[in-house]
Order: sequence, then structure tokens, then C-alpha cells
Amino acid sequence: MRGLWARLLVSLAVPTFIGLLLADVAFLFWRQAELVRERQVELLDAATELAARDLAHDGPAGLETIARAHDVALTLVRADGSVLASADVPLPSFATTPPS
Repeated sequence: MRGLWARLLVSLAVPTFIGLLLADVAFLFWRQAELVRERQVELLDAATELAARDLAHDGPAGLETIARAHDVALTLVRADGSVLASADVPLPSFATTPPS
């Protein structure tokens, strides 16, 4: 009788474990898709603000302000493909400070 219970327990535990692993993988893919969507919205917000602002008066400082506000790297490109201005996001302090 003990062997029957052991086989029953194993036959129930294995599919449960596999189901949990599949749910975990599905959650990871879902979360990755959510992060991509959030990033797209952030880039769209930055592009909208950039289009609304007159950069002829602000210059590269205005581009850097928008890049910092939205935490994105922005590059303005002319129609011929040459770069007009570029602004990178500064690294956070923990990324530049060496460990003690």
C-alpha cells in the first residue's frame, strides 16, 4: 500500500512541478513584453515633447533636458542622415562608483 501512495504522490508532483515551471516561463515572457511596451510609451512621450519644443532656441541643452526627463538617449538626424545633435542619459551614480 505504501508503494501505491508513493507512486500516486510522484505522479501528481511531477505534472504540478512542470506546470509551475511553465507558468514561471510564461510570466517572464509576459513581463518582458510589458517592459517593452513601457519603454515604447516612454520613447513616444519623449518624441512628442521633442516635436512640441522649438530646439532652435534651446539647442543641445533642450535635447539633454528631454533625454534626462524621460531617461532615454536621443539623437536628432537631418534628412540627409547627418547628426544634428545627440544626448545620452548619464549613468546612475551606483554604476560609476567603484565598490569599496
